[in-house]
Amino acid sequence: MTQGQSPDQLRHLLLDMISTSRAVDADRTGKLNEADWHDIGRMARQHRLGPLLHHNYQTRGAAWHIPPSVRAGWSAAYRKSALRAMRLRQALLQLDTLLNQAKVPYAALKGAWLVQQVYARPALRPMRDIDILVDAKHALTVFELLESQGFVGHPHWPKPDLHSLQDKKHLPPLFNPQSGILVEVHTRLIEHSSDGTGNGAADEAGDETLTNTRGVLGRSVRSHGVNFLPPTDTLLHLIVHAVYDHRFNNGPLSLNDIALLAATDDIEWDRFWKMAESGNWLRGCALIFAMVQYYHGVSNAGLAVPQAAISSSQIEGASLLTLQDFDQRVIVAFRSKFESAQSFPSRMALIWKRAIPTRYALMAFSGSSDQSMWIFAHYPKWLLARVWEKLFSPQSAEIRSDIARFSDVDKWLLDV
Repeated sequence: MTQGQSPDQLRHLLLDMISTSRAVDADRTGKLNEADWHDIGRMARQHRLGPLLHHNYQTRGAAWHIPPSVRAGWSAAYRKSALRAMRLRQALLQLDTLLNQAKVPYAALKGAWLVQQVYARPALRPMRDIDILVDAKHALTVFELLESQGFVGHPHWPKPDLHSLQDKKHLPPLFNPQSGILVEVHTRLIEHSSDGTGNGAADEAGDETLTNTRGVLGRSVRSHGVNFLPPTDTLLHLIVHAVYDHRFNNGPLSLNDIALLAATDDIEWDRFWKMAESGNWLRGCALIFAMVQYYHGVSNAGLAVPQAAISSSQIEGASLLTLQDFDQRVIVAFRSKFESAQSFPSRMALIWKRAIPTRYALMAFSGSSDQSMWIFAHYPKWLLARVWEKLFSPQSAEIRSDIARFSDVDKWLLDV
């Protein structure tokens, strides 16, 4: 029986298979055994890579040794993504009509723009949901409009109120049972502290930033019957979302997104770098541009980052983080921050921040719909489960490697 590949070897292979500039020799795929293909399939499903893998196999992977069952799965994922793209397109047009009738300025975010403007085939860029940006003063109105159209929230999620607008950058998601479409109403693009320093740019910063929602909406562009962020704002938003909001755990499709958009002639690079500097995101841009140059060979003078050089090990570590296990992302993030904390008080502060659940977290944990104060009787069990999970549960070698990579990426981004 063929000896199995290590988790890092499988991640490297999968990243090369979805790359547009790195070759994959046939013998690399031929060495994989059944367990390896199981792991490849799990990563592909978690990170929505099936459609892109199907396309790359058809266009440049004829020599790859791919089991028929795996190829069939990729092909089915491509067809499913194509059909979903049509439903999402129809939902976007319906949202546009609804919001225009209500006289609510809006802009569709991230995937909606990429599918429409950047990817040659919509199926190659699967979307989980539709994100729309509106001014905070319209957010609750839009939420109620969506409910009137048949959208519903999760039974354990709270009904949004004015406090919700201050706490998070978006309201609780709403799901349409008939179409299968999920919509998130965002009131800002950036979390208060997404620069990674804990300070965050002020929400009332100048118009030429990502932190001023009204300024962003004022720059929106209309295309194919829908309002979108302009390409320059979209590119920086994709980077901040991938690097600072998620530390790359939102998947390697973000590299493809950024590479395709950065290679166009649509980016106003002077404005891009001014916004990046104002948000303290230069190092994140440097890191992700190095990654897309490595995996996609993007050559564009605008990518010249006014920052320190990046080592190959830093590029590799961040790239491997894009394929970390979905089920372990929260653990990896917490443990890396805990181990990187420089003092006992800072570690206790990190624990304390996560030790107080909301009523709705306890409802979800217990499976109860009880709205009374008795729901807090589940708190000791909830706390014990969280302490064990985050601090004491045994971790695999793969998870320990991801924790170390996460910490290294954080240190570089924060220049410590």
